Amino acid sequence: MPLANSTDGPIMQKVVNALKEANLDFQRLEDRSEVNMQVSYGNGLYAISILVDEERAFIVVRSCPSPDARVSYSKRKAMNEYLTRINYGLWVGNFEFDLDSGEVRHKTSIIAHDSVESLSNNMIQSLWIYSVIAMDHYLPDIMRINNSDEKISIKRLVQESGG
Repeated sequence: MPLANSTDGPIMQKVVNALKEANLDFQRLEDRSEVNMQVSYGNGLYAISILVDEERAFIVVRSCPSPDARVSYSKRKAMNEYLTRINYGLWVGNFEFDLDSGEVRHKTSIIAHDSVESLSNNMIQSLWIYSVIAMDHYLPDIMRINNSDEKISIKRLVQESGG
């Protein structure tokens, strides 16, 4: 479901204020109700997109490894199994996998119906922070699956990573 185009409402203002408070460099895409930034953490550099839908009171955060770490065609079946098994155990957010392009990303979101005023900077920052931490935790296994020439036991890899 596409996000409605609502560019400068109270939720977007809260997102921008939270990022400013955290002294983050970001780019606001006004025509798409989107904020983009890059964050370096642990195992890599992550591209983060924060999308806002004022009408439905959604905030959606997506994080991807950067530079783009697309999964090669021959590894997509194994990656699909890995991410499905990981998603089953996640408490917050989920991994998304585009089977056509090979893009892997992590998504968190919040619905702020009737509580826009109660959205704190800490709540907004927690959305992107958790997404990056989750992506960073699983990125070594994602890269191992994508770059390995050997057959990898996906079940064992998931168990070893705590998924």
